[in-house]
Amino acid sequence: MADQVVDGDSGQSRLANGMNQIRHALPSRETLSRYAIPFGVIAIVQIVSAAIFLLNTTSGASAGFDRLPIDDAWVRMVFIRNFAESLEIAFHPGDLSSGATSILWVLVPGLFSLVLNPLGISVMAVAKILGILFALGGAWLVYLILLKLTDSKRVSLVGGIVVALDPTRTFSAVSGMEMTLTSTIALAATWSYFLGKHRLTGALLALMVLARPESWVLVIFVGVLAMARRLWDRTEVQLITLDDARALNRLVTPAAVVTLLWVVWNIITGGSPLPSAYYVTRDELGFMPIGNFKDILQGYYAHLSLFNSIFYPVGGGLVIWGAVKLLKTYNLAITPLALFAVIYTYAVAMNITLNAEEFNFTQRRYLDPVIPFLIILFFVGLLQAWDLIRHWRATRSPADPTEARIFNFSLNALFLFVTITPFVGFGGAIFDLPEEYSYNTKNVHEGLVGGALWLKENTPPDARIGTEVIGAVAFYADRDITDFSGRQLGGGEIRETFALAKAEDLDYAFGYSSVYIDSWPPAIPVYTEIVEDNKILATSEINAWKLDFDVEVEVAAAEVPYLLNFEQRNLVVIDTLDVGNPNAPPEASEAVHEYEDEGLSAPVNRQFRVDDNIVLNENARTFTVAEEFKVASRDGERLLIAKRYDAAVGQRLRVVVDGETAISGEDAGIWDLPKRDFFFGEELFVIPGDLITSSRTELRFEFIPTDRSDAGNSFFFWILVDR
Repeated sequence: MADQVVDGDSGQSRLANGMNQIRHALPSRETLSRYAIPFGVIAIVQIVSAAIFLLNTTSGASAGFDRLPIDDAWVRMVFIRNFAESLEIAFHPGDLSSGATSILWVLVPGLFSLVLNPLGISVMAVAKILGILFALGGAWLVYLILLKLTDSKRVSLVGGIVVALDPTRTFSAVSGMEMTLTSTIALAATWSYFLGKHRLTGALLALMVLARPESWVLVIFVGVLAMARRLWDRTEVQLITLDDARALNRLVTPAAVVTLLWVVWNIITGGSPLPSAYYVTRDELGFMPIGNFKDILQGYYAHLSLFNSIFYPVGGGLVIWGAVKLLKTYNLAITPLALFAVIYTYAVAMNITLNAEEFNFTQRRYLDPVIPFLIILFFVGLLQAWDLIRHWRATRSPADPTEARIFNFSLNALFLFVTITPFVGFGGAIFDLPEEYSYNTKNVHEGLVGGALWLKENTPPDARIGTEVIGAVAFYADRDITDFSGRQLGGGEIRETFALAKAEDLDYAFGYSSVYIDSWPPAIPVYTEIVEDNKILATSEINAWKLDFDVEVEVAAAEVPYLLNFEQRNLVVIDTLDVGNPNAPPEASEAVHEYEDEGLSAPVNRQFRVDDNIVLNENARTFTVAEEFKVASRDGERLLIAKRYDAAVGQRLRVVVDGETAISGEDAGIWDLPKRDFFFGEELFVIPGDLITSSRTELRFEFIPTDRSDAGNSFFFWILVDR
């Protein structure tokens, strides 16, 4: 091979060329400034925000990566662990299940756990780390979206930081749940649609369905919107074309195929087209859940970090202003981004009753995916407000220097007030929610996890255990678990707790302090754990009962009065109302009596021992404001109202008859229903005859909060007159 001579100039030239290629391969200073630096800042904020929760020791110990704040998260951990160990979507190993409402949150953490668990990283840690990473991805997307919409680096960076720092969203990120996964996919899908990338949008919508089933509402909305967008752009009269169908196919078909496969999976594994949990949690709200929207506005949106309390109108006004601005600027192309919060809220409201009076993580988590969208709209509205003020100042500023300074100072002060006001509640939530997270993680760990470990150590290996809080028990107890709530039963099967326990011949019952299990004749208390300073759940007392079904127990009909003997009192029943029972006879139904309630209304079921060998099974409704209905009566004759209620809590009511306060003895219209232990209460209230003016009377019972109860409840009413 001939020798090659390279002169100095040529060598230096090649070296220079090589260095130039390396420089071009590296991100430019402009690129670093535009993306890497803001992305890095947002990442630091997101990590710090998560650490505030994970390391908080308000309750005495930090949650870290292995403790979770709610039992539903432990249900997810059971599915994820089983998938990592056997590649099965199953709650009980070897038994495929439709109980996982978020299949994607089983697959993604499950695959990571498959690799990381052998390295000593638990499934809980994997879920929390992924939750934080998805939260970070969502914050980055918010930065990119705001940068595109506003062309302002400062506004975009502040928006990304606020999303990363938002305590409500960070609560979700470190909860072990799928909410930040859903949120990030939703951001990517709506942004992809805005950019016109329909194939990618279709794929992301399909993933959303797997992340949260209610996302099908968004799929339908985007499909209809895409077709409307194509038709709107035409100036000629033309029917829908094959190209229109192809475009719709790219958007909707992936989600439709995934949904179909999901339905088939549910039918094969559970016997019904929807997961069993769907039948348990939804309350037949229908397509127009107006009352639920009201509770959502009061119990969720009015408590979000940027819209808290009295700052709600300011933050909400800027969000609406931002949405209007985007819709006016981009028309139909931006609609999913501008209206996502409304669409997703509608989807959730159709299926889940949210409690405005008990705003907490167990309620708010379903809607947390809307938070980044609200913050995007907030900053778009804020920038729009500033542009308007700046234009107004430029065109109307007085010529006199003193007046100009006053004018300028006043407008800037007003803008700063509007800007800072929503963040007042934001700061308070940063302190409150980590403490709430810490306390409830402690409650779950010491109560549910501690109880599950007790069951593992103190019950036979073949013991069969029934519980409504199935997550931690299934994860730690290593026993055969029956779900009292029906979420993990096939075919959407929901059986009454006592009947289910007896049919399955269970050995133990486990759960929060529950008067109806305490009152079962076969139930013997064997374990109790009380956790102090609980912040979220209804009670912090955990119990286990040994069950002995050799005792013969009769389940009685609900309409039988056990405590009140009407005949001996020389009374006759002229009307009955079976509250909360959809299968009540027509003459005792809510519809016939025009039953209505105000405030939180939730159907409940209780089973109480009323005799040594008799258990009464009853449905009821709870309410926080009032309930009212119409009953039969006799003009001018006194009317007696007999009511069955949950005597474990008791209640106080104000009685109103056809709009007037009833008088009964010295009660002055106040009906006190006393607290008793472990059985239904049945009490009489007398309405004077001078208040009864027709054959049909409207009764209204207004709940009065007391230290013993924060809601009223009604199981059954008997309407009586003198014989």
